[in-house]
Amino acid sequence: MRASLILMIALLAGCATDSELATAPPSGVDLSGHWRLNVADSDDPLRLTQALAAGSDLQSPGQSSGGRQRTGRGGQTIAQLPPLQPISIPATIVADMLRWPGARIETRQVGGAVTFISDGDSRAYTPGSGAGHAPKSNHRNSAPPPCGWEGASLVVRFAREETQPEYDAHYRLSDDGTRLLQIITMQGGRLTGFTISRVWDRE
Repeated sequence: MRASLILMIALLAGCATDSELATAPPSGVDLSGHWRLNVADSDDPLRLTQALAAGSDLQSPGQSSGGRQRTGRGGQTIAQLPPLQPISIPATIVADMLRWPGARIETRQVGGAVTFISDGDSRAYTPGSGAGHAPKSNHRNSAPPPCGWEGASLVVRFAREETQPEYDAHYRLSDDGTRLLQIITMQGGRLTGFTISRVWDRE
């Protein structure tokens, strides 16, 4: 599964613009379900922050002169990634991006709109309804962020404060439908293209 996740990250590297996002997914795509976070297959925010600050390999072992490698179980090389440059980013920023949704999620999809329910908070993402990027808190009372469908992936676009990077959150099912995948792709400055991933198993 980790190999499939890394392949998914590579495929999401080139993101569509807001105008290219669809209002509905392809026929048969439904993110509805109850999910539990798979910690072992999800990125750890503290380790990611430390690696960014040090410019080190995020998936040791597996460092090459031309960049870095993501490795799967058994040590096999999954993908070759660009070399990291040291970036100073507080752990709280990365942790905040990964704080919600939490360890357990209920998702409800009606047409192209998806509602996420987690940790007592409910957030609905309706393609075409976001007039602008969400403010820092992305609280339920905040304006909804722009969102839409890129193939089978629900794409939600977030903007943070000036000191924090913008990022896109992609949600989609694994090929067998047993997992919900979240790929966060940074869109700001030196962090552009950097990805963070989380995985939830269907309950």
